[in-house]
Amino acid sequence: MTKSNPSNADPSIRSRQDLRKRTKTEWKARKKQTAPLPSTEPDTRRLVHELEVHQIELEMQNEELVKSRAAVEELLLQYTDLYDFAPVGYFTLARDGTIRQANLAGARLLGVERSELIKRRFGWFVSTDHRRAFQAFLKKVFDSREKETCEITIEKEGQKLLWIRVEAISHAGQRETCRAMVSDITECKRVEEALLESATHFRQVWDATSDAMALSNSEGIVLNANQAYFDLYGYTSEQVIGKSFAIIFPEEYREQAVEQYKAVFASEDIPSIFEAVVRRADGAERVVDSRATFITVAGQRTAMLSAIRDITERKQAEDVLRHLSTHDALTGLYNRGFFVAEMERLERGRQFPTSIVMADVDQLKKVNDLEGHAAGDALLKRVAQALTAVFRGEDVVARVGGDEFAVLLPATDAATAEVALRRVRQILQEQIADQITPLSLSLGVSTAVTAMPLSKTLHEADAAMYRDKHNRNAS
Repeated sequence: MTKSNPSNADPSIRSRQDLRKRTKTEWKARKKQTAPLPSTEPDTRRLVHELEVHQIELEMQNEELVKSRAAVEELLLQYTDLYDFAPVGYFTLARDGTIRQANLAGARLLGVERSELIKRRFGWFVSTDHRRAFQAFLKKVFDSREKETCEITIEKEGQKLLWIRVEAISHAGQRETCRAMVSDITECKRVEEALLESATHFRQVWDATSDAMALSNSEGIVLNANQAYFDLYGYTSEQVIGKSFAIIFPEEYREQAVEQYKAVFASEDIPSIFEAVVRRADGAERVVDSRATFITVAGQRTAMLSAIRDITERKQAEDVLRHLSTHDALTGLYNRGFFVAEMERLERGRQFPTSIVMADVDQLKKVNDLEGHAAGDALLKRVAQALTAVFRGEDVVARVGGDEFAVLLPATDAATAEVALRRVRQILQEQIADQITPLSLSLGVSTAVTAMPLSKTLHEADAAMYRDKHNRNAS
C-alpha cells in the first residue's frame, strides 16, 4: 500500500488539520496559565461564588451592550433619514471631484439616480463657463482646511442652467475627501437679477426726473439726493449728503424746520403737499412744494422720500392773476368786484361810520375824440395818481366804471370825508397849471353813520356826484 502525501491532500483537509493543530497549541498555553483547581471545599465554594458574580456581571454588561447597540442603531437611522431626506444636497468628494457619497436631494439636484452618481466626477455636471472656477474652488478647499463657498451653474438635461451654491470643507484628519453641501439658488439669482434691473430702472428715473428727489432719515439727515436736487438748491453732494436738510432754509429758521420735520415724520396725519420758501446757496429765494412718502421696514418708518418741485414761476403767475382779478389793468387801482366785496365785508364787520366818495372824470369822451384814447388813458392814470395821493392806505380806491372812481373810507365820519374831498380839489387845481390836458372831476360823498346797507350809501354818493356835475355844467 502506498502511503499518502499530505502535500497532495485536498486544501480543505489541510485547513482543518492546521486549525486543529493551532487549537491544541492554544489549549496547552492556556492550561499552563490556569490556576490549579481548589483542593478543599471552602475554596470550591469561593470559586463558585466568584463565577456566579462574574456571570451576573457579564449578563449586565451584555444588557448594556444591547441597549447601546439599539441606541446607536436608532441614531444611525435618524442620521440616515436626515442625510437622505435633507432639503439640500450632501456630497463627499475626492480631490479630483469624484463623488464618493451623495444623498437623495443631491441626486435629484443633478438629475441622476444616486447609484449612478458614485465614482462620477461632479465637474461633469458643472457648466463649461464655470468648470475652471469649480476646480480652483476644490483646490482651495483642500489647501485651506477652512469652509469655502462658491456659486456656479450646472447643466441639467432638458432644463436651463441651474445656479447652485457649494459650501465645502475637507474632512478632519483626511486629506483626500471633503464634505460639500449644495443648494439650488436659481430662484434667488432670478430675484437678484429682477431687483438689480428694478434698481437700475429706479436709478434711471431718479437721475432723469426733473423733480428734485431726496431721501432723509428720522433726524432729517439727507441720505441720498438726485442731480435735480443739487441743481435746485445750488449745493454740491458733499454739502448735502450726510448733512441736515435744513441747509436749504435761512439760518434763523433751520432749527424750527428740523422740529417741524420730526413732527411730520412721527405723525399719522401727513400733509399731501408742503409749500415753503427756501434759500439757494447763492442766496436767491425760491418757492417749492414737496410731496412726502415714507419708506418702511418691518412696519417701522426708516426714511422719508421727498419729491420737490420749484413753483416760484407758478406762484408769481398766480400773484399776477390774483392781482388782475382784483385790480384795474389800466390804472392799477382796485376794480369794481373788489370794491363791492369790501363793502360787504365792512357791512358784516359793522365798521361804522363809513363814508363813500364817488368821482367822475369830466370831458373824458371829448378827450378821447379829439386827442385819442391814449390821451384819455393818460387822463385816467392821472386821476388814479391824484386819488391815491390823497387817501389813506387803508382806504379802498377803485375804478368802478369807464370814467368813474369810488373810494371806500372805513371808520370815517362825514366831516373827515369832506376834508378829503377838499384835498382832492386842491390837488386838481395844482395839476391844471402843470398839465396840457386839464383834469376835472365831479365829486360826491355820503356817510353811513350807523349800520345800514352800504349799497344805499354808494347810491347816495353817486347822486351827490351827479348834482356836482350838473352844477358845474350850469355854471
